[in-house]
Amino acid sequence: MRNILIVDDHKLIFSGLKGEIPEDFRLLYAANSREALDLACQNPLAAAIIDITLGEENGFDLAEELKREVLVSQLFFLSMHKTPYFVQKAINEGYRGYFLKDDSLDLLIRAVSDPAGRKFWMSEEVEKMLNDYEDDEYSLYENLTAREQQIFRLLAEGVGYKEIAYKLNVSPKTVSVHRDNIMRKMKLDHQTELIKQAVKLRIITI
Repeated sequence: MRNILIVDDHKLIFSGLKGEIPEDFRLLYAANSREALDLACQNPLAAAIIDITLGEENGFDLAEELKREVLVSQLFFLSMHKTPYFVQKAINEGYRGYFLKDDSLDLLIRAVSDPAGRKFWMSEEVEKMLNDYEDDEYSLYENLTAREQQIFRLLAEGVGYKEIAYKLNVSPKTVSVHRDNIMRKMKLDHQTELIKQAVKLRIITI
């Protein structure tokens, strides 16, 4: 019997898979990261299927912890987010697949049944979405330097120039220069746009 962990704050996908999964699989359900880690520690897992958005939690953070603790090696994402940035992130970080919640469950079942069957599992819609990645606004964030990403997050959280300068041990003028570079690279005109982009990227939650 192979255990498959489903992590989603809505139980609909779990219920749908339960009636379709082969008999040699046993589905385990967790609604959040803590429940998922507890189940992973108590049960050997063949694979985990994780939603990107788990309430205020981030599915990528959970996947990273599961991988770091070597609790499961085959990790897939199942999400409502039609976001090329998330797909590319999943590929770059070595996960096994990315599916949309409105994809057919058949492909997801094939993926967990034979994870080595493809280098990265995804539906045709996800693949088409990924082909547009270079033109997608999410890719702009990855062009920021590590320091710019740090300041981007602090600005989005509403932290002022002087406080950012104090936190990072730089001058307010340096913060201002970084902010101008961020706005230019991200093609943003106003602070409100920066905040909206940070929310969309799940760098902050409001």
